[in-house]
Amino acid sequence: MKPYLAILLSIAIGLASCDTSNSSGKSDKISADSLAKETAAAEKIKAAEEASEKTKDGLAKLLPFTEAELKALLPGTFLGGSQADAEVSSSSGALSATAKYEISDSSAVTLTIFDCAGPEGVGIYNMQYLSMVNAEEENDEEYTKAVTINGSKGMEHCDKTSNDCALTWFSKRFLVTLEGENTGATMLKQAALGLKLK
Repeated sequence: MKPYLAILLSIAIGLASCDTSNSSGKSDKISADSLAKETAAAEKIKAAEEASEKTKDGLAKLLPFTEAELKALLPGTFLGGSQADAEVSSSSGALSATAKYEISDSSAVTLTIFDCAGPEGVGIYNMQYLSMVNAEEENDEEYTKAVTINGSKGMEHCDKTSNDCALTWFSKRFLVTLEGENTGATMLKQAALGLKLK
Protein backbone atom coordinates (compact mmCIF):
# COMPACT_ATOMS: atom_id res chain seq x y z
CA MET A 1 0.00 0.00 0.00
CA LYS A 2 2.72 2.45 0.94
CA PRO A 3 4.48 2.34 -2.47
CA TYR A 4 1.21 3.32 -4.15
CA LEU A 5 0.75 6.29 -1.80
CA ALA A 6 4.30 7.40 -2.51
CA ILE A 7 3.69 7.19 -6.27
CA LEU A 8 0.39 9.11 -6.01
CA LEU A 9 2.03 11.72 -3.82
CA SER A 10 4.90 12.21 -6.27
CA ILE A 11 2.43 12.52 -9.19
CA ALA A 12 0.40 15.14 -7.26
CA ILE A 13 3.56 17.10 -6.47
CA GLY A 14 4.63 16.90 -10.11
CA LEU A 15 1.26 18.19 -11.31
CA ALA A 16 1.30 21.02 -8.78
CA SER A 17 4.75 22.08 -9.89
CA CYS A 18 3.59 22.01 -13.54
CA ASP A 19 0.64 24.25 -12.67
CA THR A 20 2.90 26.68 -10.82
CA SER A 21 5.27 27.03 -13.75
CA ASN A 22 2.30 27.39 -16.09
CA SER A 23 0.70 30.14 -13.99
CA SER A 24 4.10 31.77 -13.63
CA GLY A 25 4.36 31.77 -17.43
CA LYS A 26 0.92 33.39 -17.67
CA SER A 27 1.95 35.99 -15.10
CA ASP A 28 5.12 36.77 -17.08
CA LYS A 29 3.05 37.15 -20.28
CA ILE A 30 0.58 39.51 -18.56
CA SER A 31 3.48 41.57 -17.17
CA ALA A 32 5.11 41.75 -20.61
CA ASP A 33 1.80 42.79 -22.25
CA SER A 34 1.24 45.44 -19.58
CA LEU A 35 4.76 46.78 -20.02
CA ALA A 36 4.31 46.90 -23.80
CA LYS A 37 1.06 48.88 -23.43
CA GLU A 38 2.65 51.33 -20.98
CA THR A 39 5.64 51.80 -23.31
CA ALA A 40 3.36 52.41 -26.30
CA ALA A 41 1.31 54.94 -24.30
CA ALA A 42 4.47 56.75 -23.15
CA GLU A 43 5.78 56.88 -26.73
CA LYS A 44 2.45 58.27 -27.93
CA ILE A 45 2.54 61.01 -25.27
CA LYS A 46 6.14 61.84 -26.15
CA ALA A 47 5.28 62.05 -29.88
CA ALA A 48 2.29 64.35 -29.11
CA GLU A 49 4.51 66.61 -26.97
CA GLU A 50 7.14 66.78 -29.71
CA ALA A 51 4.45 67.64 -32.29
CA SER A 52 3.10 70.39 -30.01
CA GLU A 53 6.57 71.85 -29.54
CA LYS A 54 7.11 71.83 -33.31
CA THR A 55 3.76 73.57 -33.83
CA LYS A 56 4.56 76.18 -31.18
CA ASP A 57 7.99 76.87 -32.73
CA GLY A 58 6.35 77.29 -36.15
CA LEU A 59 3.65 79.61 -34.78
CA ALA A 60 6.18 81.78 -32.93
CA LYS A 61 7.98 82.49 -36.25
CA LEU A 62 4.81 83.61 -38.08
CA LEU A 63 3.88 87.27 -38.47
CA PRO A 64 0.49 87.93 -36.80
CA PHE A 65 -2.43 89.07 -38.95
CA THR A 66 -3.58 92.67 -38.85
CA GLU A 67 -7.04 93.49 -37.49
CA ALA A 68 -8.38 93.90 -41.04
CA GLU A 69 -6.88 90.57 -42.22
CA LEU A 70 -8.34 88.67 -39.27
CA LYS A 71 -11.77 90.31 -39.56
CA ALA A 72 -11.84 89.38 -43.28
CA LEU A 73 -11.82 85.68 -42.27
CA LEU A 74 -15.30 86.00 -40.75
CA PRO A 75 -17.85 84.88 -43.37
CA GLY A 76 -20.59 87.33 -44.39
CA THR A 77 -23.21 84.60 -43.91
CA PHE A 78 -22.97 81.44 -41.87
CA LEU A 79 -25.57 78.67 -41.50
CA GLY A 80 -27.97 80.89 -43.42
CA GLY A 81 -27.63 83.78 -40.95
CA SER A 82 -26.10 87.17 -41.72
CA GLN A 83 -23.06 88.45 -39.87
CA ALA A 84 -23.82 90.80 -36.96
CA ASP A 85 -21.75 92.38 -34.22
CA ALA A 86 -18.40 91.64 -35.91
CA GLU A 87 -15.43 92.90 -33.90
CA VAL A 88 -11.72 92.41 -33.36
CA SER A 89 -10.22 92.40 -29.88
CA SER A 90 -6.89 91.69 -28.19
CA SER A 91 -6.36 89.09 -25.47
CA SER A 92 -2.87 89.09 -23.90
CA GLY A 93 -1.57 90.71 -27.08
CA ALA A 94 -3.09 88.16 -29.48
CA LEU A 95 -5.90 89.24 -31.80
CA SER A 96 -9.26 87.52 -32.16
CA ALA A 97 -12.19 88.25 -34.49
CA THR A 98 -15.77 87.49 -33.44
CA ALA A 99 -19.13 87.62 -35.19
CA LYS A 100 -22.62 86.48 -34.30
CA TYR A 101 -25.02 84.88 -36.77
CA GLU A 102 -28.78 84.70 -36.07
CA ILE A 103 -30.01 81.40 -37.52
CA SER A 104 -33.62 81.59 -36.35
CA ASP A 105 -35.74 83.33 -33.71
CA SER A 106 -34.49 80.84 -31.13
CA SER A 107 -30.97 79.93 -32.27
CA ALA A 108 -27.70 81.70 -33.05
CA VAL A 109 -24.02 80.90 -33.52
CA THR A 110 -21.02 82.97 -32.44
CA LEU A 111 -17.77 82.36 -34.33
CA THR A 112 -14.45 83.40 -32.77
CA ILE A 113 -11.09 83.08 -34.54
CA PHE A 114 -7.86 83.59 -32.58
CA ASP A 115 -4.63 84.19 -34.49
CA CYS A 116 -2.03 82.03 -32.71
CA ALA A 117 0.92 83.52 -34.62
CA GLY A 118 3.79 85.21 -32.81
CA PRO A 119 4.78 84.83 -29.14
CA GLU A 120 1.44 86.18 -27.87
CA GLY A 121 -0.51 83.84 -30.13
CA VAL A 122 1.53 80.89 -28.86
CA GLY A 123 0.41 81.88 -25.35
CA ILE A 124 -3.25 81.60 -26.45
CA TYR A 125 -2.49 78.24 -28.12
CA ASN A 126 -1.00 77.00 -24.82
CA MET A 127 -3.66 78.36 -22.47
CA GLN A 128 -6.85 77.87 -24.43
CA TYR A 129 -6.04 74.82 -26.51
CA LEU A 130 -3.22 72.58 -25.23
CA SER A 131 -4.26 72.85 -21.59
CA MET A 132 -7.83 71.73 -22.37
CA VAL A 133 -7.73 69.61 -25.53
CA ASN A 134 -7.97 66.25 -23.73
CA ALA A 135 -10.48 67.33 -21.06
CA GLU A 136 -13.26 64.83 -20.39
CA GLU A 137 -16.04 65.62 -17.89
CA GLU A 138 -19.71 64.83 -17.50
CA ASN A 139 -22.46 65.44 -14.97
CA ASP A 140 -26.26 65.77 -15.05
CA GLU A 141 -26.18 69.29 -16.51
CA GLU A 142 -23.24 69.33 -18.97
CA TYR A 143 -20.38 67.44 -20.57
CA THR A 144 -17.00 68.09 -22.17
CA LYS A 145 -15.27 65.58 -24.42
CA ALA A 146 -12.46 65.34 -26.95
CA VAL A 147 -13.51 65.27 -30.62
CA THR A 148 -11.90 65.47 -34.05
CA ILE A 149 -12.94 68.45 -36.17
CA ASN A 150 -11.68 68.80 -39.75
CA GLY A 151 -8.87 66.36 -38.93
CA SER A 152 -7.74 68.30 -35.84
CA LYS A 153 -8.12 67.52 -32.16
CA GLY A 154 -10.79 69.60 -30.50
CA MET A 155 -13.26 69.87 -27.64
CA GLU A 156 -17.03 69.65 -27.50
CA HIS A 157 -18.86 71.19 -24.56
CA CYS A 158 -22.65 71.05 -24.23
CA ASP A 159 -25.27 72.08 -21.71
CA LYS A 160 -27.71 69.17 -21.58
CA THR A 161 -30.65 71.26 -20.41
CA SER A 162 -30.50 74.18 -22.88
CA ASN A 163 -28.93 72.47 -25.92
CA ASP A 164 -26.26 75.20 -25.97
CA CYS A 165 -22.95 73.81 -27.25
CA ALA A 166 -19.45 74.95 -28.11
CA LEU A 167 -16.74 73.45 -30.31
CA THR A 168 -13.09 74.51 -30.14
CA TRP A 169 -10.32 73.28 -32.44
CA PHE A 170 -6.99 74.32 -33.95
CA SER A 171 -6.75 74.87 -37.71
CA LYS A 172 -3.42 75.81 -39.39
CA ARG A 173 -2.58 78.88 -37.28
CA PHE A 174 -6.01 79.64 -35.84
CA LEU A 175 -7.83 78.59 -32.70
CA VAL A 176 -11.50 78.46 -33.69
CA THR A 177 -14.52 78.44 -31.40
CA LEU A 178 -18.15 77.98 -32.45
CA GLU A 179 -20.69 78.69 -29.71
CA GLY A 180 -24.25 77.70 -30.46
CA GLU A 181 -27.37 78.90 -28.69
CA ASN A 182 -30.02 76.18 -28.92
CA THR A 183 -28.20 74.44 -31.78
CA GLY A 184 -26.89 71.15 -30.38
CA ALA A 185 -23.52 69.67 -31.26
CA THR A 186 -24.50 68.09 -34.60
CA MET A 187 -25.35 71.40 -36.27
CA LEU A 188 -22.09 72.95 -35.05
CA LYS A 189 -20.03 70.03 -36.38
CA GLN A 190 -21.67 70.35 -39.80
CA ALA A 191 -21.01 74.08 -39.75
CA ALA A 192 -17.36 73.48 -38.82
CA LEU A 193 -16.92 71.27 -41.88
CA GLY A 194 -17.97 74.12 -44.14
CA LEU A 195 -15.74 76.72 -42.50
CA LYS A 196 -12.70 77.40 -44.66
CA LEU A 197 -9.86 79.44 -43.19
CA LYS A 198 -6.93 80.75 -45.29
